[in-house]
Amino acid sequence: MTPTTPMTVLALHGLGGAAATFGPLADHLPPELTLVPIDLPGFGSAADDPRGGDLRSMTDAAIARAPRDLPWVVLGHSMGGKVALLVAAALAGTAIGPSAAVLLAGSPATPEPMPDDKREQMIGWARTGLTAERAEQFLDDDCASPLPAAEHSIAVGTITASAPRAWESWFTRGSREDVSEETAGLALPALVLGGTEDETLGAAAQPALQARSLPNARHVALPATGHQIPLERPHETAEQILRFIRTIPSTTDA
Repeated sequence: MTPTTPMTVLALHGLGGAAATFGPLADHLPPELTLVPIDLPGFGSAADDPRGGDLRSMTDAAIARAPRDLPWVVLGHSMGGKVALLVAAALAGTAIGPSAAVLLAGSPATPEPMPDDKREQMIGWARTGLTAERAEQFLDDDCASPLPAAEHSIAVGTITASAPRAWESWFTRGSREDVSEETAGLALPALVLGGTEDETLGAAAQPALQARSLPNARHVALPATGHQIPLERPHETAEQILRFIRTIPSTTDA
């Protein structure tokens, strides 16, 4: 299952995540795949970036880190999935465009489906404090089962380190933006993973949510998995990425 061509995977985290979110996934990838996770504005080491949470600014930040040596894959989890779609669209047809895309419970190019009461709760958290207790509740709601201790520690740390303004901006603006015209009909190969226990962005919803942007996508359902795919199922996610990359012409044996 090992790809024959070295490839870089630019990884874009979800809301409340950071580059550290992808540490467990990186541990399961072979040396031929170089995972390059970045902190989007408003999160992780970029929490103080005043552009935090703005969809266009996050896209610009990701494009600035796009590998200049081919081939490479853009990977996005949740919020990062919507950013990944915009990155792929912006670079489509250029010399530095990605060879493929991987979405993990990706937010769609259309407004993200979300109950109004949930959205208001998340905005309220941003305004009154992203505490450790609220991080615990966020993870309880997101995960099909409790995370292992190491992954749990990563997630609580990245959530509480998020800039409140970036968190609020995602719920008030970024998740509501419709960029489907920009991302329609992306021709690159794509893998979309969804958890069977993720109610709004899971396996059941992803085919319809991503159909217009990624008409060539391969959809895979991860059983007993919620929304935090990189932390809940790093080993299975790595296996799916490897299988997928083996189908990309430039990475297969001649």
